Amino acid sequence: MVNSDQSSPSSLTSSLFWIAYFFIFLDAIKSKATWISIIMYSCGCIVI
Repeated sequence: MVNSDQSSPSSLTSSLFWIAYFFIFLDAIKSKATWISIIMYSCGCIVI
């Protein structure tokens, strides 16, 4: 159980990344960005 606490910074970073990704995705939809640009952005994140 103590070991899981030591790995929490990495899970926190991962959570922040997905939260930021989610908000960017929502913002893209709100601004009516084309689905092509959203897909290109998603592929860019996957490659990284």
